[in-house]
Amino acid sequence: MLDEQERQRIADRLRGGPAQALANLAVELRTLLQMMDAEMGELQGGLKNALREAEDGLRELREIIEDLHPPLIFRELGFLAWVDDFARRTSQSHGLDVRVETPDTMPSLRPEVASALLRVVQEAVRNVVKHAGATEVVIRLYPDLQDLVLEVEDDGLGVDPEQVKQTLTGLQPKETFGLTMMQEWAQRVSGTLTMHTKEERGTVVRLRVPKPWKEEP
Repeated sequence: MLDEQERQRIADRLRGGPAQALANLAVELRTLLQMMDAEMGELQGGLKNALREAEDGLRELREIIEDLHPPLIFRELGFLAWVDDFARRTSQSHGLDVRVETPDTMPSLRPEVASALLRVVQEAVRNVVKHAGATEVVIRLYPDLQDLVLEVEDDGLGVDPEQVKQTLTGLQPKETFGLTMMQEWAQRVSGTLTMHTKEERGTVVRLRVPKPWKEEP
């Protein structure tokens, strides 16, 4: 398994290499489209397809890079700043209404807890984008006594409760709805992960983490 330093090195290479090349290509294609005469329909259509593929590839590559190693905003400013930025970028990229509900202030999180929250948000929202057919996602974070609770709620199609149960209990070895990965991150911080379908429509992924705060010196 790659250590954190190696992950950062690979992520930085991807950011500065293929990701930047795809970003430059998308800008150049968009500029060419704006310069073209409206009568050049066939060529224009080909350029539009190329631009769409470049933008799709760039979005996928950026998501892979973020999976590999958290971005600078997370490392420098913490989880709350990152989740606001993540919601904004996801809304722009996928046309979802992604809202964030978090406390105005919060004690400092233990680094491993912040990382677990980030990974669960990433995986839960990725599942919504790929499978749920949702239009709205709410990422919610709040303290509950000595615990911290993270919820990712959507208005999509919902999930099969029996399939979720089998995955969480190890009876279903196939990684379903990203649950296996999310459960692993929860276990690393002694947390409890649940996932259920709402009565009306949609799914709620909930992570409860005990004693998530840094100890005061």
